[in-house]
Amino acid sequence: TKSSSVISQSSPKGTKTMLMKRAAVALLVLASNAMPIGAFQGASSSPKSQRMNTALTMNEEGDNRRSFLSRSSAMLLGGLASGSGLLVQSPQPASAIVYFDPAMYGDQELRSAAVDSLRESVRRAILQKPALAPSFYQMALLDGLSFDVGSRKGGPDGRIIRQILTSDAKGEYIDNLKEAANSLIAASKALKKYTAITIADAVAISGAESINSIGGPIISVQLGRTDAPLKSDLSPLPLELFSGDMPPSEVMKAFRTAGMTDREMT
Repeated sequence: TKSSSVISQSSPKGTKTMLMKRAAVALLVLASNAMPIGAFQGASSSPKSQRMNTALTMNEEGDNRRSFLSRSSAMLLGGLASGSGLLVQSPQPASAIVYFDPAMYGDQELRSAAVDSLRESVRRAILQKPALAPSFYQMALLDGLSFDVGSRKGGPDGRIIRQILTSDAKGEYIDNLKEAANSLIAASKALKKYTAITIADAVAISGAESINSIGGPIISVQLGRTDAPLKSDLSPLPLELFSGDMPPSEVMKAFRTAGMTDREMT
């Protein structure tokens, strides 16, 4: 009975102590669970959020770059399409005229032999009559200046030979031009036994050789000029342009019509 009374007396106290212990344990458990969570959230969850933020930022930057490039490309293409019409308009027809065909003579040895033979013919004609030296040069100039940069028509295509030979003008100047033209025709006919050379190339070569024959520099001539059709119109350029009787303004006008500058004139 005594023991039971002791137990009964001590039960409320023991129960209270037990409840306090249980509460303390619960608090410790809660504290232990709360501390690592808070610590890990402060140390490890922050980089994770940073990584997420960085990824989001990179995605946003990538989107910005793509959108910027897309907008820039659209603006550029739109500007080209509306401003210059390169993308929406049909191609314009070419206005260039091809005068050269370097492959027309075929073998290079035959071409070199033809050029050397023609040069020799011009030099021989000048040796026999030195007054023909300026005539060959003037003939080459007239053939080149027959080109009109505005209409894209004209030489150098050899039509100057036909214009000289059909001219009714008289005088030493015209006579020398005709003699030079006839010598070129004779030289070209002689070359046909081996290889053909166009009259246009013959005129250009004779002009360069006339300069060399009087001590001037050796001028390289591009070959491959095509001759004008026989029924083509003659050049409106006057044959007397370099006779000394034409005013300087007419000479300058001829050079400008051919598309040359003042520096190229001199």
